[in-house]
Amino acid sequence: MTTLRDPDNAASLAELCEILNDWAEEIADSDSDLDDYDSDLTSLPTFGGAEVNDTTEVWSWDTEHLLVSGGQITVQVNGWTLQSRCPICGEAPFHCNH
Repeated sequence: MTTLRDPDNAASLAELCEILNDWAEEIADSDSDLDDYDSDLTSLPTFGGAEVNDTTEVWSWDTEHLLVSGGQITVQVNGWTLQSRCPICGEAPFHCNH
């Protein structure tokens, strides 16, 4: 099993996204399972900005972006991406109607 960077040590949202995509790639390329790694994806760090009201598929944020996944905890298919927050309400574009 490859030693992967700890998501809790990410210095920015972009770095957190990169770390989680490395995790997803490692899991997809091996016989590993997410449970084999010591990290709690339900309490990832955030990097400033207002807390979002609807965290469905939103895992972390900063003042301008949201870290989202395709809805699967393993994200082996869709990966992790950064999306811009709605400029009006600050929510994920798929959670607001602006």
